[in-house]
Amino acid sequence: ELGLEEQACEVVKRRAASPGNVLLLSVEREDGHRALFSAIGERGKTAETVAAELVREVRRYLDEGAAVDRRLADQLLLPCALAGESALRIGPASQHTSTSLALLADLGVSPVTREDAGQDHEILRFGAALHPQ
Repeated sequence: ELGLEEQACEVVKRRAASPGNVLLLSVEREDGHRALFSAIGERGKTAETVAAELVREVRRYLDEGAAVDRRLADQLLLPCALAGESALRIGPASQHTSTSLALLADLGVSPVTREDAGQDHEILRFGAALHPQ
């Protein structure tokens, strides 16, 4: 479903201690950005359902074209804020990202501005990066 050529893929099967399944997919875009995606099975969930969930996440990341995926963006907010001067381009903000931004504001860690970068993207600017030269 991702339209990948077979030679661009490597399938590794491992014997697991549990009955569930896990899919990991490492993606490197043409611009050099890399991301790792995972989907975890559970009792009653077919392998095909797990794979479809993974494909949806990867497709969203590839379509958004942001520097990092939705799940990593919120984890980078605190280091960016503590760096004092930084900027991060993200795709549509997840609830985790919005909550983390609100928490940073409440703690007064670093001023943050959110700029519309078009196509559902934002640039988050922290600290002195609020007023780029």
